Amino acid sequence: MDAIRGLERRLYPCKEIDCNDYEKFPLASDEEFAYMESECTDASMVHVFPYVRNREEKYVEIYIYDVMNPGFIRFIILDGYRFSIDDEDRFFEYIGLKYDDKSVGFERFAAFSREVFKVFPHWHYIKYYFRGLKEAFTHMYYASHIGPREILYKAGLNYLAFILSEVDSYNVMGTNPESILDAPMNLLRILNEPPLAKEYMCESALFEKAKDVYKKYSSCLTEKTLSVGQWKYLEYLYDNDGLFAGYPFMRSLFNRLKDSGRFELEEYRKYITLRDQLPIKIKKKLPKPDEIENKASQLETIRDYYEDEELNQMIAERKDCGLYAYDGEKYIIRYPESSIDFCLEAFNQGNCILDEYIEDHAERETTILFLRRKEAPERSFVTMEITNSYRINQVYGKGNSFPPKEVYEFLCEYAKARWLSYNPYKLLSPYDDPDDELLDFFDELSDIYESDDIQERISVDRNNTGYIQLCFEDCFPELFDDLQLLAG
Repeated sequence: MDAIRGLERRLYPCKEIDCNDYEKFPLASDEEFAYMESECTDASMVHVFPYVRNREEKYVEIYIYDVMNPGFIRFIILDGYRFSIDDEDRFFEYIGLKYDDKSVGFERFAAFSREVFKVFPHWHYIKYYFRGLKEAFTHMYYASHIGPREILYKAGLNYLAFILSEVDSYNVMGTNPESILDAPMNLLRILNEPPLAKEYMCESALFEKAKDVYKKYSSCLTEKTLSVGQWKYLEYLYDNDGLFAGYPFMRSLFNRLKDSGRFELEEYRKYITLRDQLPIKIKKKLPKPDEIENKASQLETIRDYYEDEELNQMIAERKDCGLYAYDGEKYIIRYPESSIDFCLEAFNQGNCILDEYIEDHAERETTILFLRRKEAPERSFVTMEITNSYRINQVYGKGNSFPPKEVYEFLCEYAKARWLSYNPYKLLSPYDDPDDELLDFFDELSDIYESDDIQERISVDRNNTGYIQLCFEDCFPELFDDLQLLAG
């Protein structure tokens, strides 16, 4: 027995239970023993069978089968009682085994836990995953009899109660959580999360720092508990003169960090720093936690491409060609002018052109174009790709969604004007699921676009078709690239 448990036993006298009192606590039924024996087929493991006995005297009965000790070992947890010293040592020895060394069925443990909730509400038992047998049984045992752990468990501080013997110092004679752990109750609720409890409660210097952080920022708190990310955000402010990525406390960021951890916090720091460094305007609204890693990575890519002068020159040369640019009545089609245009389109639309297409476009392997509303030419709307075989290959709105039907109608006009292959059905991937209206529209066009031969499929309106004088280099850019290499 460790010294802490020994001290608590001396300071808090309590009746000891006789787990072998079969008259007061009858053994399991024959059917239950038959079931337990049938489950003990793996001799390499210790098998655990817990039961709630909702009789005149309510108690928890736990059977443990250990091949090294013939027969079943029984423990009884009853309100107002504790184990003998020997039983307590043996109990914690068994429940302290690693999960892989002990077995309790998931469904069996779930059914048992539901009974504990119902029969012993005053224990303030919580939902423990079946791999957390040690935490669950420790909770039941200490919540059933007087002591500092009972006070913590019944105050909802289950994890602090579980690691109490590891805490650097505490008041064994305390009568409430604040006096036991010498901290405000709201701070204790925050530190009741396993990662924070282990970090701050087991070292006095860090625990004192946690108190200082709480004292400085308690006025910012609106919830009783915080996520690890929220607490680490406050600690970062405390350590850096009240600034995070150059900003004082931001309520919007603090709220975003709910249910987030250290990783998301670091990604937000990276994102805000890069956003403020880049010479382009990016919305101040922070991305959601499940988006932040991707958004921060995109800003890193934007920074790298922005500094790539050769790439920007190649993109600008493609724009100057202007072969596929077009002005319609409601929509226009424009080339990206620089890597920044690519980056903003990817950022605003949530697509992959930054990762997969920017270099291919610059090197003339494909063509990426921006389709915009004429009334809002600077606002991202639809991103499209035209292959080197003059086919409209991809057309997507924000988040790779389907644009409105009117966009596909406009592309009919555009394909004729620029003599492009265009079949709306071929824009669909096996994973796409357009709405019925859009599918009906595609059906209307299906007869027109049956053939892959461009002249059979599109009847060119010569009166409304623009013409561009092409030179040999426009048609065979790769040949001229090779000639330039030879000349160099």
